Amino acid sequence: MLYKQFKNIYNTFCIDMLRYLYDNRFYFSMVCHISKVSFNPPLPEEIVQKFGPFPHFILAGYTFESLYIRDDKVTFEAGFGSDDEGNFVEVSIDGIYQIIIGVRVIFSRVDPEVAFQQEEEEEEEESHQNTHQNTHQNALSLDEQESIQALFSNQDNLKIIQDLKK
Repeated sequence: MLYKQFKNIYNTFCIDMLRYLYDNRFYFSMVCHISKVSFNPPLPEEIVQKFGPFPHFILAGYTFESLYIRDDKVTFEAGFGSDDEGNFVEVSIDGIYQIIIGVRVIFSRVDPEVAFQQEEEEEEEESHQNTHQNTHQNALSLDEQESIQALFSNQDNLKIIQDLKK
């Protein structure tokens, strides 16, 4: 759950950064994940393969002027190949890994799943423990069940029990 909130915060920050740069006429470049990029019309495979997994797009001049920022993606027109044929590029916001001005990285995405992996695992363990407790509570008296519920309703008690298990 936390990594989803973190991802939303990063996406909002990325959009805000892009809008700030566009509104203030700062040319910039961005590094994206190729799986989050689409081209219209589709580019020849030999051009796409040259990008590798993280294409670097420079938004200056006409490419910058054609930039359109939405809540979930950006689109712009860029030229590719020896003919510099214009294509529309669409990049999902969560596919933008870095935003760069000159040689300075001003936005760099952190993978929320990695950052919050341990916390997610702890939440899953807690959920499993609660399910396990509910199974065993059926064999207890009503007073015993209420005592156990009171004990486990306190987050500090849950943390102590988890620490004891380690």
